[in-house]
Amino acid sequence: MFPKLYEVYEDKNDFFLILEYVNGKTLIDFMRTKGKMLKEEESLIILKSILKTLVYLHQEKEIMHRDLKPENIMICTDENVEATAKILDFGLAEKVSTCDYIHVRCGTPGFVAPEIVNAKPGSDHYSSVCDVFSLGIVFHLM
Repeated sequence: MFPKLYEVYEDKNDFFLILEYVNGKTLIDFMRTKGKMLKEEESLIILKSILKTLVYLHQEKEIMHRDLKPENIMICTDENVEATAKILDFGLAEKVSTCDYIHVRCGTPGFVAPEIVNAKPGSDHYSSVCDVFSLGIVFHLM
């Protein structure tokens, strides 16, 4: 899923989030240790785990991540990939229902959905489907 949030602190200028420590490798590092591409079975297990997380984020919490990429997916062990694929870095995440995005055009080049790239500040609104586009690119790389 994603790291657990334990505490939130705020001062005059900043928010501090106390999150679960996630030990492991990013998906990009995990792929490098396995060779050029992962085996189809490994890729499907990771994809299934991430899709479950996206279903929860999109349907239950109405949140879109907007920056899915191999560097933002953590694989905790080589043995039990399905249970330990976690999505990290929610710095660009937004509620789907937000009227004005803080960052309209955001994400990592090569992983950004076309609707985000073509968005115009103040007038365009997109949906959580943008994460599915990004995950498709990640799956292609695996």
